[in-house]
Amino acid sequence: MYWMFIINDLAINNLVLSAEKIAEYLLQNEVWQYTPMTPNAKKITKGDKVLIYLAGRERRYFYATFEIKEPINLP
Repeated sequence: MYWMFIINDLAINNLVLSAEKIAEYLLQNEVWQYTPMTPNAKKITKGDKVLIYLAGRERRYFYATFEIKEPINLP
């Protein structure tokens, strides 16, 4: 199965984390956060392919790809 994960900037008070920095952190650390509210999280399985798309002002492009290495364990 193929999935697209969309990342945008995250603003918390006066701190703004860019979509690029968020994506780089997640990819370098090989982590991704899923919650029970994540759409279709129960359908994502080991071996699925993911395309990362960066969204936002002056940013609308595909950024990276990766493969799901293990099943998702939701709380």
